[in-house]
Amino acid sequence: HYFHRKDEFLDATRLDKKIDAMGKGDLLRLLRKILAEHPETKTTLVEELSEPQKLDAREIATRVRRAIDNYDAGERGSGTRLITSIRRSLSQLKADMAGAKTADEIGDAVEALNSMIFGMMKKSEEMDLEGEGTDAVDFIQELVGEYAELANRVVKEKNSRKALITFLWNRFLNDENGFEEELADLLTRICTNRDEFELYEELVRHQLAEQQKRETRGEGGWSLDEEFLRDIL
Repeated sequence: HYFHRKDEFLDATRLDKKIDAMGKGDLLRLLRKILAEHPETKTTLVEELSEPQKLDAREIATRVRRAIDNYDAGERGSGTRLITSIRRSLSQLKADMAGAKTADEIGDAVEALNSMIFGMMKKSEEMDLEGEGTDAVDFIQELVGEYAELANRVVKEKNSRKALITFLWNRFLNDENGFEEELADLLTRICTNRDEFELYEELVRHQLAEQQKRETRGEGGWSLDEEFLRDIL
């Protein structure tokens, strides 16, 4: 593959081979040159080389929200740094969630997941990551899988799981960023037994019935695509 367009930038495969063939001294000189010419890359380098901090889920959520708020579409490499930062936070969250037992700890862990996926969804419209070799939607789809895996690992209590499904359903209903398919996928992954799937289907049927009532009464207003909803059932 190529960075940007083939006629303007380097063939990434050839570049990888050249880097692999370089000795330690040459790599260090290249790294120092890149840092001198592009000082903004120092932040990424420091994050990659520093020892991971021991953070709890609440601190992780705060750091993720700050990183998303500080994203600057006009700053070169900002999107890559944001995704790198969220991936590091996700790795730290996995370690923290391993010991989550109390309701507060589990709630903080889920809130950290929410800050990652919903923060990225909200910010995605202003992200232009094509020139950085990545894609916001692809990353959000990656987060869907991570969210479902981690949430299913720690949220065990029956009523808490129902509350999580209802919360995600409401996010689905009120999505304003064009991620209905990703949220429907997340809901399907979160449901792990018959009772949970029946709750999900009940929510879908209720929404369909409400939309049909409004249509019969000739009321306007926003509605979800009925064919899309029926495909969920």
